[in-house]
Order: sequence, then structure tokens, then C-alpha cells
Amino acid sequence: MSIVDSHHARSREGTEPGDVKEPIDFRAVRAAVAEVNDTPLAALERPGIDERTRCMAAHVRRMIRENGPGRPAYATSIFRAAYRVLDSPTTPTTLDSDWAAWKHLQNLACSAAALADLLDTDTA
Repeated sequence: MSIVDSHHARSREGTEPGDVKEPIDFRAVRAAVAEVNDTPLAALERPGIDERTRCMAAHVRRMIRENGPGRPAYATSIFRAAYRVLDSPTTPTTLDSDWAAWKHLQNLACSAAALADLLDTDTA
């Protein structure tokens, strides 16, 4: 699957996964997570890692907006972990290694998967 054929291409078409008006597409989130988990670092170049990171961060930000005061304690901890990954002071820059950027992408994917499992009431 090329970047043009994947869910990552949507950000170029003006339909960001973080669009508040649209409901969360949990299938797209899970597909993005699976793609990250199934792609080894050696198969990616830095621009591909950065594009996937932007897409995954948009998914996580969109799901974080669903946080509310009535959530149980375990849900709050999942949201806090996702906030920590997004707002980490050690978020990789262009000066960091590809490995550091890839690990950050994997952490975002883990957060996205946990949030999708928490928020997707259709699979509960």
C-alpha cells in the first residue's frame, strides 16, 4: 500500500482525522494502528514516519476531545497517558534519530489503540 492509497492521504485532501464535526472512524484508527505495528523501521524513511506521526497524532487528539467528567478512574488514566505522549517534552525533532521518531510513532499508536478500545461503544 502506498501513501497515496492509505488513510494517511486524507490529510492532504482536507479531511483531517481530527475534524470535530465528523464522528470518530474507529476502523480508520485501528487500520492506522495496525499499519504502524506491522511496519518495521527498516521499511520506512523519515518522511514516511513523520507523515504517519501527524496522522496518528490527529487521531489521538480527536479521541481526547471525547474525555468527559463522568468517566471512571481507569478511563482517566488512559486519557492522561495519551496526553503525556502528545505533550512529551521529548517529542522527536528533525535532529533526532529515525529510531526515536519511530518509537514516538509507536507510542502514539498504542495510545490511539487504547482510546479506541475505550471509546468505541459498538465493540463493547
